[in-house]
Amino acid sequence: MNLFEAMRSRSKSKAINSDHLPELNAFVDIAVGGKTESVPVESIGRTELTTRLPSRATVGAKALFNYHNGRGNFRFYAECTAIEGRKARFALPTEITVLNRIRDRRRGVRLKYALPVIWRYAPDGIGYGEFTKSFAVDISSSGVALMVPRELRSGTLVEISLDLGATAFTVVGALTRPTAQTASGKYVAGIDLRVNLAQANAIDDFILARQKGQRARGIADRH
Repeated sequence: MNLFEAMRSRSKSKAINSDHLPELNAFVDIAVGGKTESVPVESIGRTELTTRLPSRATVGAKALFNYHNGRGNFRFYAECTAIEGRKARFALPTEITVLNRIRDRRRGVRLKYALPVIWRYAPDGIGYGEFTKSFAVDISSSGVALMVPRELRSGTLVEISLDLGATAFTVVGALTRPTAQTASGKYVAGIDLRVNLAQANAIDDFILARQKGQRARGIADRH
């Protein structure tokens, strides 16, 4: 192996798997300055990512990121490179630790089903006010299509309570796609859910059980 090949091989070995990075608009837990806070990821570039500013972040500080995406639970350390208003920039890590991985056969499972839910707005990631009854009409472990009475802005945070029969829990999610109005006059909001691995697997188990029941009745969703 010549010098060029050695350098290229070394460069490849340091490359991180982009599938292991946080998802845009998803929440991550950042521990910095002795405090852990849950903040959304606002942008991801080739060398840096931007989040809402953790209250104790300072330029040069090393922060510990913990988060879940559709492929599992992950963790990495990153240095804060800049603070701009209410945003903080962090250098992308050279290494990401895989804590748990969702099995490939379960990835991307989705169900067309009207699931009764209750939801409310969650400014700053904390639920506020009374819950409103509604339906989630398209369900996966990474997100739902939520029926809402009005158009919502991209990035709007909501708290949704899911009752899956075998288990029930409340999660925060972010609107990542423009709301679409239906013929009934209501709107469908695409919400990315901030779930942990256990919650993601519970949703997948619910979907797989429903699909099994649909196939038994000959009405399996074909998409």
